[in-house]
Amino acid sequence: MANEGSFWSYQEGRWNRTKFILRCISLVLSIIIIGVSIADSVLIASNGADYTFLLDWWFTLPIILISTGLDAVEFICIFARKRNPGLHPGFHIGTELVLLGGNITALVFLSSSIPTEFDYRNYYFPALSGVVRPLKITIIFFVGIFSIVRFILFVFGSVDTNRHHTAAQVELIVRALRQQNINEPMTPAQVHNAIYPNRQPIPLHEYPQAIRPSHETYNKPEYYRELPDNQKFLGDLPTLLKST
Repeated sequence: MANEGSFWSYQEGRWNRTKFILRCISLVLSIIIIGVSIADSVLIASNGADYTFLLDWWFTLPIILISTGLDAVEFICIFARKRNPGLHPGFHIGTELVLLGGNITALVFLSSSIPTEFDYRNYYFPALSGVVRPLKITIIFFVGIFSIVRFILFVFGSVDTNRHHTAAQVELIVRALRQQNINEPMTPAQVHNAIYPNRQPIPLHEYPQAIRPSHETYNKPEYYRELPDNQKFLGDLPTLLKST
């Protein structure tokens, strides 16, 4: 059974498994796109066709190869480390954002590279255009799915970054609370200074000290002892409200 805080733990297991499955899908799509692109390139090169048939791969293949390398590094980190595996979530935001822009650019060039009936390439290479056209459409289909998967991973990276920053702030608060005496509770200024250590600290005297109850409580926190007579309101509440 996985330990608490590990990659497959109950608390984070579903979230991490979803990311793991998405990266597996992304890796499979990358292999398919690379395979079809190689077949397309060999077919075009063997017919001595115009280089514009391959212009779209100048934008598509680099993005696919970078994404494949990123997924491979992530898988290595997952299986090599047992706790807090993977790359920093902030790194994923930057890389996935760049890859998302590259995927959109690749889709634009892929769409424009499909030979049509009125394309000059269809005039000079009619047989080749008929074979290349379905390959280009197939690549557009898989690159579109690939772009959606990478966008979801970008969203997951944003959520992980927010969780990472929140956990760091909570850790600072807990550490500061442990340093305080139980009879001297923290003031809001101390909490603010603990959460934002790099900002200008707030003077402690600007906030009043937290007021502790003057009476003892029962074992259950939702019940309190009866207040002393000098702290009770013994008057008639409706009459008091009318007079005010």
